Amino acid sequence: MKLPEVIACLRKHGVDASDLQTHSIRKTGATFGAASEFVSLMTICLRAAWAITAVMQKYIFREKGGDQQLGRVMAMMDPKTAEYNAHPPHFPPSEVERADNLVAQCFPSVENAQRLVFLRSMIASVIHHKEWLEENLATDHPLFDSFLFRDGIDLEYYSATCDEGEAPRLLFGLMDSPLQSTGTTLGSTILRELREAKEERAEAEKWRAQAESKIHQWIGDAVEASAVSSGQLTADSARLVHSLHSLSLSPFLSYF
Repeated sequence: MKLPEVIACLRKHGVDASDLQTHSIRKTGATFGAASEFVSLMTICLRAAWAITAVMQKYIFREKGGDQQLGRVMAMMDPKTAEYNAHPPHFPPSEVERADNLVAQCFPSVENAQRLVFLRSMIASVIHHKEWLEENLATDHPLFDSFLFRDGIDLEYYSATCDEGEAPRLLFGLMDSPLQSTGTTLGSTILRELREAKEERAEAEKWRAQAESKIHQWIGDAVEASAVSSGQLTADSARLVHSLHSLSLSPFLSYF
């Protein structure tokens, strides 16, 4: 709450930063989560570690399904859209080895395996949001002094646009991924499958149109070649005569 950017943003909305504390964020987050029809109050209490009655504490335990769904809602993802099923930025299996080397360069003192997996995901997210971070953070922000930005080689490698047919170096959103989406709803899954079906149909229609155009061209060329071989006036010959007339070269046509 002490950052000038945060203070200025709060003041813009008529809020004094001194009136807010860490617990204010918890309360606001809980209120936002409770506004979703897809998240139960019990899931919110369990994530916030808020005390509930002894009976409920004894018989109701934290489970990953509800917490994963709450995580998506807290990320302001709309459960009524296909994008609700989106994956966070992550590296494909073919890039994990290089990504782990990058993690070791950025965090040389970290050895815990679980933390390294988390840091790999964090770096993937930073790379994916590179442009937003550069546009919205101060130029002297500590992030830009990290190995990832100072060295720049891996940042450029993962930010570059892949050539057609080349496997993506960073996966995110609704891209095909070996990861399984968690915390999704039946509705968002159906919407995603419907979108994929529409994209496949559009691709099939595009291919059909291209195939029809080529077939028509092949038939036209075959008919033209057959007419030429038989000495008949062809469509191309007729167009040539018409062009000569349009150029006022009709006196020369008597020589043809």
